[in-house]
Amino acid sequence: MRALLRFSIREVVSRPGRATLTLLSIVIGVAAVVAVTISTQTTRRAYRQMFASVSGKAALEVEAEAGGGLDEKLLDVVAQTPGVAAAVPLIQRPTVLIFRGQRVTVIALGIDLQKDSAVRDYTIAKGRPLSEQPGALLEAHFAEQLGIEPGDEIRLLTARSSVVGLVKPRGTASSFSLAGMVLLPLSQAQAIFGARGRIDLIQVVVDEKADPKQVMARVAELLPPGAVVRPPLTRTAQLEETLLSTEEGLRLATAFSLLLAAFIILNTFLMNVGERRQKLAILRAVGATRGQVCNMILAESLVMGLVGVVLGIAVGLLGALLLSESLNSLLQVTLPPIEITPLVIFLAVVFGLGIALVGAAVPARRAAQVPPLEGMGAIPREDTERASHKIALFGAALCAVSSAALAGCILGWLPMYLAVGTGVALLLGTVMLLEPVLGAVSGGLMWLLGPLLRTEGRLAHRQVLRRRSRSTLTVGVLFVASSTGVGLASAILDSIQDVRRWYEQVIVGDFIIRAMMPDMATGLSAALPDELGQQLRSLPGLRSVDSARFMT
Repeated sequence: MRALLRFSIREVVSRPGRATLTLLSIVIGVAAVVAVTISTQTTRRAYRQMFASVSGKAALEVEAEAGGGLDEKLLDVVAQTPGVAAAVPLIQRPTVLIFRGQRVTVIALGIDLQKDSAVRDYTIAKGRPLSEQPGALLEAHFAEQLGIEPGDEIRLLTARSSVVGLVKPRGTASSFSLAGMVLLPLSQAQAIFGARGRIDLIQVVVDEKADPKQVMARVAELLPPGAVVRPPLTRTAQLEETLLSTEEGLRLATAFSLLLAAFIILNTFLMNVGERRQKLAILRAVGATRGQVCNMILAESLVMGLVGVVLGIAVGLLGALLLSESLNSLLQVTLPPIEITPLVIFLAVVFGLGIALVGAAVPARRAAQVPPLEGMGAIPREDTERASHKIALFGAALCAVSSAALAGCILGWLPMYLAVGTGVALLLGTVMLLEPVLGAVSGGLMWLLGPLLRTEGRLAHRQVLRRRSRSTLTVGVLFVASSTGVGLASAILDSIQDVRRWYEQVIVGDFIIRAMMPDMATGLSAALPDELGQQLRSLPGLRSVDSARFMT
């Protein structure tokens, strides 16, 4: 065994180029898995944050069906439901803000100071945060229009309150998401509006791994008569459709990167062992058993795999940073910082070691089973033999089944989450069909390009057909690589187009003019004079002016 170990080390040292190429294949494969997995996770968080900035972080709302509010004790029942990340109480009442003779219709929001950050995300621009003491927060731009500063006293109808701070929405949230709102401590709002022990709304934030529809069904079972749970009105079907399209694109990118990395590693190990075939045959001739030859090659692959995983993770992290910066420039947004999760490390280790062992096991088994005399020949017999018809038949069946399943996903007959798996299966089936058509396709190319390639082309064509096994695998790697590139590009461009389409249909105007931010749940809004529309239409440079009315 020591002799085999010395032989293995000597082979690596004497052929550093071959060893480096084998190691690089593992590094590239693992790096691709790490980079794409981290980037897809980061992009997924970015998309969800972007959509949440418009539709809110709450995926569900619990309210009284006929008005009148909810018992505050119901909050604990909702919060303990499986799949609920946070249950946030809310008092939401229309009122009139009075400041130095100015009267403005606003919405007073009574918020739980410890839980509200799960739904609303803002920073203090001036002043200080709310505390349990009476006080109010206003959106900074809205307060500026009224001339209100921290420390000023305002009236909400007959109740007096001091403005303790001015806030600005954080991140991508638009500045009008808090305009026309007065934020108060929950207890203060309950006292002002005579709602001791009651709340108007429970905003439910669903855990990222939970299905909102299942959580809604669980919450509905626990609610008393008269209380209902529903998605917020701003959670439109188009938004959910756009998010689903984005998720499928990211899953496709991850699956294709895994498939490409597997083919690269497998092809490199086949070439590595194939080049050493004669030396391995000599080992068999001088007494080495089949098991010893297989174990020696597997041990080499395990060491290569461990080194490749460590280097691949480091390169993958660098690649994830570069991908994040590229997406920042492409999408013109600021993505969240990348996160290294245990899942990423687990995938890298399992994938790197697993593919390295599988990639070495197939050629090692071939090399060990070939008789020593035959293994010393110039060309391996398996390189010249045609593939089994069973592989071609299985590939054809796989293509037919996966194509039918993919068509079913597109037509809506099958769930969309099957589309990624069927797409990968279609690629594998196509690779299995490459060997039977290799001769016909290469012959057709020679007929077209023969006058240009001349004698060198005919020799190259014969060499391709002479080593069918290696030629087929090389063509398969190129096919998977090009398919992956086209698939990734299409997924990215489709996701960008979906977001643009969603944006154009949800935010249809360049400017919005209003007296205050309308409450999408209750339809409460301050009215504008009808003649304002005619005055706006007379301004130069306006293509269209539309109006909207909110009614309960």
